[in-house]
Amino acid sequence: MLDLASRLADELETGWSSLARPSQLPPPGNWVIWLILAGRGFGKTRAGAEWVRSNVESGNAKSIAIVGATAADTRDTCVEGSSGILSVSPSRNRPIYEPSKRRLTWPNGAFATMYSAEEADRLRGPNHDLAWCDELASWANQQATWDNLLMTLRAGVQPPVHHHNDAEAEQVTQVTYGTSRAGCCYHGRLYV
Repeated sequence: MLDLASRLADELETGWSSLARPSQLPPPGNWVIWLILAGRGFGKTRAGAEWVRSNVESGNAKSIAIVGATAADTRDTCVEGSSGILSVSPSRNRPIYEPSKRRLTWPNGAFATMYSAEEADRLRGPNHDLAWCDELASWANQQATWDNLLMTLRAGVQPPVHHHNDAEAEQVTQVTYGTSRAGCCYHGRLYV
C-alpha cells in the first residue's frame, strides 16, 4: 500500500500533466492530426514522447511508428534524446530498446518502430495505430513517406485512416502554435 501511495505522489509531483504547459498537452476532442508549430525550446520533442508514452500506458496504442528526417534524427532525438522516450519513461514502465531492430518494446507488449523519411519504402507493409512524425518539414521524401505512413495506420482501437478532402482535413487537424524563436515540428496522431 505504501508503494502505491508513493508512486501516486511521485506521479503528481513529476507527472507530465502537472509539469507541461497547456499548449504541450494534446488538444481535446476527436482529432486525427495534432500539429505543433513552434520553434526551438518549446518542448515539441517532450510533448511527442509524453504523448506516445501516455497512449502506450493507457492501452490506446500497441504499434507505433516514429518517423524522423533521418535514422539518426529519429534515434538521437525521439528515442535517446534528453526529452526522448527513454528519458521520459519511468523505470517501472521503461521500454526495452533494441537499436539494431529499430524497436522499442514496452512491458505491456506495445512496440514502436523507428523509420527514416530517407527510406520511405520501409513504411510499406507494416500496420500501426499511432504515429509520431518529427520535423516533417525537413523530410527529404515528404510526399512518399507521408503517403506510405498513412497506409500503415490501419490497426488499433480507432477506425482506420481514410484520405480526406481539404474541407474534411481541416475538421480533424488541431494546431498548437508555440511562442519560441525559429523552426517547426509536426507530431501526428494519425489515426481517425
